[in-house]
Parts: sequence; C-alpha cells; structure tokens
Amino acid sequence: MKNLNFIDKLLYFVNSILAILLLLSFLLQFIKPSLFPYLSFMSLSVPILLIINLLFFVYWLVKLKKQFILSLFVLLIGYNQVLSFFKLSDNLERVSPDTISVMSYNVRLFNLYNWIDSDVENDINSFIDSQEPDVINMQEYRFTDRFLLENYKFQHSSLSDGKTSYGLATFSKLPVVNQGIIKSDNQSTIAIFIDVKKYSDTLRFYNIHLQSFKLESELEILDQNNSDKILNIFDNTFKIQENQATIISKHIENSPYKVVVSGDFNNTAYSYVYKLLKGDLVDSFDSAGNGFGSTYNFKYFPMRIDFILMDKTFRINDFKTFNQNLSDHFPIISTFNL
Repeated sequence: MKNLNFIDKLLYFVNSILAILLLLSFLLQFIKPSLFPYLSFMSLSVPILLIINLLFFVYWLVKLKKQFILSLFVLLIGYNQVLSFFKLSDNLERVSPDTISVMSYNVRLFNLYNWIDSDVENDINSFIDSQEPDVINMQEYRFTDRFLLENYKFQHSSLSDGKTSYGLATFSKLPVVNQGIIKSDNQSTIAIFIDVKKYSDTLRFYNIHLQSFKLESELEILDQNNSDKILNIFDNTFKIQENQATIISKHIENSPYKVVVSGDFNNTAYSYVYKLLKGDLVDSFDSAGNGFGSTYNFKYFPMRIDFILMDKTFRINDFKTFNQNLSDHFPIISTFNL
C-alpha cells in the first residue's frame, strides 16, 4: 500500500469491498432466501461484481501492482461461477435422427401492449419455422389466432382466467403420452410437464416460470428514492421463488423418467433456487454455450435467467441464445442425444 498514490489507495479500498461482496455472493447458493432474503439480493448482482473484479484484476496487472492478487484470488475461488458467466465452447452441433432439440422462450404476451414496433406473432412464427425445435416451452404465452404452430400436433397449456388469459404452453412434435400441471400452495400454476416418446424411450419435459422481480419497473422505483419498497418487493419475491422451486424440485425428483427442465427462472445461476432446481442435472449453457449467454434484455449488464437443464447422461451437442428482439427475453435452444 505504501507504493500506491492516493487514487490507487482509494481504488484498492473499493476493490476490497467488492471482492468481499463477490466472495459472499458465492455462498448464496447454499443459503435459503427465507433465512436472509435481503442477502439473496446479491445473487442478482453477481454478474456486475464479476465484471468489476475482472476489471480491477486487469487494472492492477497492467500497473504491475501486487494488488491484482486480491481479485484473482476471489475469481479463482469462484471458478465455476466465472465459467457460468462466460463460456467458450468448441462443441459442434451434431445432427442425427436421434437428436432432440428443445426451445425455451418467454414471449411476453406476444407484445399485447405494443412494447415494441413489430408483428411479433408472425415474427416468432417465422423464427420457430427456421429452427424447427422438437419441443417448445413458452412462458407468458397467450392464445391468439395469429399464432398457430401447425407443425406441432401435441400441445399442452395452463392459462390464467380473466380478460387476458396467459400462462405456460408447451408444443411438441414428439408424441405426448402424458401431461400435467404443477401448482403452488396458492393454486397458481408454476410449471407444466409432458411425457414424450422417442423410439423406445420416454422423456419428461418441464416448462417452468418462477415469480418475477419485474426488474425494469423496480429499478424505476429505486430511481424514485423508494429503496424500502423495492427491498420489500425483492424480499417477498425471493421467498415465493424458494417455495415454488421446492415444490418443482420434489416433483422432478419423483419423475419416473429422465427429464429436461427449462423455462424462466427469474433468477441467476448463482442463486439458491437455481441450485435447488438444477440438482444433479446439467446446465446446457455450461456444456455447450458461448459468450455471456444473456437471456434477458437488461440494459445494465448481462443477465442469464432462462435455462435448459437436463439429465447428466444426455450428450449435449449445442446451446444457442438468439438475439431476437421480439420480447424482453431471448429464445434459447439446446440439442442433445439420449
């Protein structure tokens, strides 16, 4: 510290605080949000903490200062979390008759309230036609006669009552032999599933949507200096997510078939609910993704909150995130073989 000027001493002080916060955030996967809900807020900030600590590491390294060791040490401790933030995979997509592809896409009510200037139903239809996934899991889906997937014979959905009926919908080209709905304690749908046949095998596909934080609107609240309100919203949301994930994870554990779990988790890969839902499954992005894999169109930093998890015995060939600006989420597709 003696060899640092005042500015560098100040920067190292900030570096130390942010390194400690990042280190603490690595522990959040093991802590129930219901125990420390305010602390769980940090799981959403891990991406920015990773970026800042990486920048500090580069800064000190360029200046040939030993202070680079601090951020390097923390980043090495969180090696798996760093890899879950940014991937460089050399996997090449292998297509064979046995290959299965699954898409997850939060379609944001097909632009019901004209958030963007686009013919969203038609554009999403065209995108799906170009990719031809075997199974499609949609969140915030609403029925509209302008969105008809004629190539998908099997469909299963659970939509809310009311003027704007929306919810979860799954479409499959593969024969469906069973289907079901998973509800929370207050009887709202939090997941649906289908059992499909592929030759002699039966697979279970889960489509899930956990409680939303409504990030954009809550940041607007924060801008209005109403921090207590946003903390209460996050507190409640974390607790609801924990309860939802507990219910779904128990259902997954009792599945008689190997599973593929995908959907909008509304939380990051550094959270307790992600770890709970992942269990012994494999994250397709970790196996075959590239780049940041951001799935939520968040203007501040990359946010990966949509996932495709699957049985560890499957061979994951490919994972892609598509920069389709037709929703506040980006579609993701993974291909695999049994």
